[in-house]
Amino acid sequence: MLGSFELFYKKMFPNVPVGIKKISDYKEIVGEKSVESLRQSAAHMKGLKVLNISSTAFGGGVSELLYTAVPLMIDLGIDAGWQVIQGDDAFFTVTKNIHNGLQGMDFLLTEHMKKIYEDQNKINAEQFESEADIVIIHDPQPMSMISYLDKEKRDKAKWIWRPHIDLTQPKEEILEYISQFIPYYDAVVMTLPEYAKPEMRIKRFFQVTPTIDPLSPKNSDLSEE
Repeated sequence: MLGSFELFYKKMFPNVPVGIKKISDYKEIVGEKSVESLRQSAAHMKGLKVLNISSTAFGGGVSELLYTAVPLMIDLGIDAGWQVIQGDDAFFTVTKNIHNGLQGMDFLLTEHMKKIYEDQNKINAEQFESEADIVIIHDPQPMSMISYLDKEKRDKAKWIWRPHIDLTQPKEEILEYISQFIPYYDAVVMTLPEYAKPEMRIKRFFQVTPTIDPLSPKNSDLSEE
């Protein structure tokens, strides 16, 4: 179920079908009061168009999160959707190393690698067409795309960068490289405030702690057998 999502975003990347989830199904876990609080908060955002962009629809924590978060947002009246960027093997090899470097792995980011990363994000920017009110960019892979959009396209939405990685001890040269793209974003959402480094020049910071979907099959109770 995507609401009017396809109408607004079909010109860009492939839409990820997310199925249907109901916030009411979580009452027994979080309590009716928490669910009602969510409904009241979401009422102020009813009809808001929110586009999530990530690097893949399968595998990893980001896709697992979005397969729950997006349909729940839709159930709360938010016109949410999710799309994945394009890229070849060389691009994803570079972004994997950027990802690992931000988590402290010793890695040399060469000028050639930067070109691969930037060229693909430029191509993705050229494909970008959206009427979203909010665009959430997940992790470093699509991060630099915003820098290749003209100001008119950028200004149509509020942009949020949401890294899902441990930035406790990033490699300084990798952090310095990706930090040049952060000023384009209206806000950054991270797991811990310690991840927000001074050189990032973040305009607005929000903390969202890690979560799981207690109703997903992988989190269900196991029988003794």
